[in-house]
Amino acid sequence: MIGDRGVNGTATGSLTLQVSSALTGGYVLSITGGSLTINGTTYAVTSGSAMLGPHGVYMVGNGQAGTAQFLFLDRDLGRFGSTSYGVLRVDLKDGASEFGARLLVTVSA
Repeated sequence: MIGDRGVNGTATGSLTLQVSSALTGGYVLSITGGSLTINGTTYAVTSGSAMLGPHGVYMVGNGQAGTAQFLFLDRDLGRFGSTSYGVLRVDLKDGASEFGARLLVTVSA
């Protein structure tokens, strides 16, 4: 929980993104689905958008998950064996509660 170092928990999630348009320096993406579970509460992702920078290294975006809003930043860690990994950082606010989560994610196309 942001603002209270004594409150820690678990988080899992998934985001499904679709390329909306290509730019010279990256891509514009639409969030088409997914979910975020923070401390046992699941938020169904309903909409959002993101920008993916050159070479696919960084992605930043925002979205809506029911009554919650969230910001996210993803950084590509590269390929290890046949799997691509990234770190997804999420800042989710639902009413008076705000959570920060850092997730190790696998990337699939």
